[in-house]
Amino acid sequence: MSSARRDAETLLGQVLNLDARLRSVVTGQPVPAPTPDAARQVVKIVQEPKAGRK
Repeated sequence: MSSARRDAETLLGQVLNLDARLRSVVTGQPVPAPTPDAARQVVKIVQEPKAGRK
């Protein structure tokens, strides 16, 4: 795995965790934390080629 991809996954994971914590504070309701694999899945989707693109 490239260093840039690993850095992107780490940063995105931190953003997803912060988002869940902030939504929990704002709503007063527990918000489930993202799965450890969530950031990896998002990075993978972003890297997939779009249909019709070459």
